[in-house]
Amino acid sequence: MNFHSLIEHIKQLSQSDKNKIMAILKENSLPVVEEEHATYLKTSTKKDDFEQKWRKSLTAEQFKEAVVQHIDTLPWK
Repeated sequence: MNFHSLIEHIKQLSQSDKNKIMAILKENSLPVVEEEHATYLKTSTKKDDFEQKWRKSLTAEQFKEAVVQHIDTLPWK
């Protein structure tokens, strides 16, 4: 039996049998996504505005220094 035929068999089950299958899956802690309870987020949960991010970022000189330091630590250097 392949996955496609399994799905076709499941579709033909009664609702009570489908509920039993769902209960078994939940018992064994298998990953089941109940889409009606899922929440989809399109935005970041962080509320940093652009200016705050800009203040936290590295300057070009700091970035260059960090790159040089990293290159100096590489084993083939």
